[in-house]
Amino acid sequence: MPNRALLPITEIDFEGIKTNLKNYLSTTTEFSDYDYEGAGINILLDLLAYNTHYTAMYANMLAAESFIDSAMLRKSVVSLAKNLGYIPFSSTSSRAVVSLEFGVTAGVPSVLPRGTVFAATKDDVEYSFTTIATHDIDRTSVPYKCENIEIYQGNYTTSSFIYDEQSNSTKFEIPFENIDASTLSIYVLRSVNDLSNADVTWKKNTDFLSIDSTSKVYFLNENHRGRYQLSFGDGILGAKPERGSYIVAVYLRTDGIAANGIGTTTTGQSQFSFSGIDGNNYNAAVTTITPSYGGDNQESVEQIRRTAPKYYQSQDRAVTVQDYESIILREFNGARQVRVWGGDENDPPEYGKVFISVLPKGSFYLSDAQKQSLMRNIIDKKKIVSVTSEIVDPDYTYILVECFATYDSSKSFVLERAIKDSLIIAVERYSFESLLSFGKSFRYSTLSRLLDLSSNSMVSNRISTKLAKKILIQYGKNNYALDFGNKLHHPQDGAAPIVQTSIFKHRDNFNNIRDCILEDDGYGNIALYALFGRSNEVRVLLNGKIGKIDYQTGKVNLVGFAPTGSGSLPFIQFTVVPDQRYDIVPKRNQVLAIDSSLENGIVITLDDAAVRKI
Repeated sequence: MPNRALLPITEIDFEGIKTNLKNYLSTTTEFSDYDYEGAGINILLDLLAYNTHYTAMYANMLAAESFIDSAMLRKSVVSLAKNLGYIPFSSTSSRAVVSLEFGVTAGVPSVLPRGTVFAATKDDVEYSFTTIATHDIDRTSVPYKCENIEIYQGNYTTSSFIYDEQSNSTKFEIPFENIDASTLSIYVLRSVNDLSNADVTWKKNTDFLSIDSTSKVYFLNENHRGRYQLSFGDGILGAKPERGSYIVAVYLRTDGIAANGIGTTTTGQSQFSFSGIDGNNYNAAVTTITPSYGGDNQESVEQIRRTAPKYYQSQDRAVTVQDYESIILREFNGARQVRVWGGDENDPPEYGKVFISVLPKGSFYLSDAQKQSLMRNIIDKKKIVSVTSEIVDPDYTYILVECFATYDSSKSFVLERAIKDSLIIAVERYSFESLLSFGKSFRYSTLSRLLDLSSNSMVSNRISTKLAKKILIQYGKNNYALDFGNKLHHPQDGAAPIVQTSIFKHRDNFNNIRDCILEDDGYGNIALYALFGRSNEVRVLLNGKIGKIDYQTGKVNLVGFAPTGSGSLPFIQFTVVPDQRYDIVPKRNQVLAIDSSLENGIVITLDDAAVRKI
C-alpha cells in the first residue's frame, strides 16, 4: 500500500475541505502532476468539497438541534422542553376592570351576558375586549349600574372537530397562533346533530397523578407548526370520548402585549366604549376602574430555553428560592423577571417568610389585582403550608448622571446640540439595555465607552453620579423609609451635606403650608427647612431632627414627615451622593435605572477641544 498523507477530517468549511482534498491528491502518484486549478478537476474538487461541507453542516445542525441549549428551531426547543414536562405558555389577553352606568331604565336586562363586547383604541388601533363571565346588573336604584366588570382583550372564536380513533382523528390542531389558552373551553357532544347534551365538564389536565380512566380531561401541547394541539385520554390515563363525538373548542384570539395600558385619559373620560347588549347600549357610560394590564405574546424560544430546565428542577412545587422563581415565570405570564429571598436574608430578618418581587412586562409594578391573582392562583397552591409568602414591589433606585464631555468640532460638521442629543441617547440606551433588571449593576467603564462611541467627534468624557429615590406622598402617613443599598459619601462627621431634595409642600410650626426641602447636617440627622424669598434664597429651620440617615448602609428614616404636596414633580425627589461613584451594585429586589425626567437626571456639559487649540 503506497505511503500517502492522511486526509484531515476536522475541517468543515468549504475552502478548508477543498484544500485538504488537493493536498491529499498531490501525494498520490496517479494525480501528482495535475494542475489543480484547471477547469475540469477544479469543478470535481468543488463538487466533492460541497458534498462534504453539506454533510458536515447537516450533522452539526442535527446534533445542535438535539440539545435545548443549542437548538435554534422553535419546534426543536418545544419538543425538548416537552421531555422536561414543560409546555410553552400561549399569548395572554390583556385585561381591565370597568363599570357601567345606564342612562335609561327601560328594557335594561338583569344580567350582562358572557361575550359582551367593549371597544377601545390605542395608537389609532382598535381593540375588542370581551366579558368571559356573566355579571349582575343592579336595578335596585336609578341609575342602573353594573360594577367591577372584568373584560379580556380579544374576540371569541370557535373551532370544531370530529373524534374518530379508527381514522387517527384524535389530535386536533387549533388553527391560530394568537390564542389565549387560559380562556379555552372544551365541549364534547354526542354528534353534530345532537347539540342538546353538551358535556362541559372536560378540563385541562394539570396533574397526571390525580387522573384515572374516568377523568374527563384534555391535554394541550404545542406542535411543530407553533400551534396548540388538543388531545384526549386513551381510557387508561384519562377518559376517551366516544367515536363520532363532536368536539367544540371556544377561546379568545388576542393581540397580547399590544393592548396593555388602555385606561383613563387625562380628561377623566374612559377610553373604553360599550357595544351594547343585542345591539342596544341603553346610553350606558363606561368608567375605567383598572387600566388594561397583563397582556403578553406567545412565549419566545429564548424564554422556553431558559425556563424549561428550571421548571423541571422545581418538579412543580415551591420549596427552594429557585422553585418559586421557576414556577412564577412558568405560570404567571405577566412576569418579566422574578427575585425571591428567604426571611433569614431579609433586612431586618423575618423567619418563616418568603419574599417575592416581580418585574412585570410593560409596567414598573404589579397592580393589586395582579398580586392577588399571583398569590391566590399560583403561590398558595404550590408553597409549603408553614411558610408565609409576601409580595413586595421592586425597589427602584435612580442614578443621576452628569457627563463632562470633550469633543473636537474640526472632526465633523455636527452641531453641538446634536452631539449632546447623541450622548443623552447613549445614556438612555445604556439604562434600557444594561439596567432596569434585578441584579444589573451600574458600570462606569461600560457607560464611558458607549459615550465615547456616540459620535465621531468625541475626544473624552468624565462621569459623575448621584443616587435618587422617588417619595410618593401618602396622605395620613408621616413615616417614610428609604434604602439606597450602598454606602454613602461621608469622609468625616460634620462633612458637607449629601442630601438634596426637590421642593415640596409642608406645614410649618404655625400650621402654614410652606415650600420646603430636606438636608442632612453631616452627623446623621436630617433637617426640614422652609424656603423664603423670590429665589428661595432664605432658609428657615423648622425641624432639625425630622429623620436619620445611616451613611454606612444607605438607609434613611423620616419620622414626623407629612408633606402636603409636591412641587414641580409629581413626587419628592430624594438625592444622595454615593461613596463609590464608579460601580453601583444593587441588592435583593433593588433595580437601578436612569430617568431623564428627574431633576438633573441626565446633565451634559460639553467642551470643544478645537476652540481651545485656537
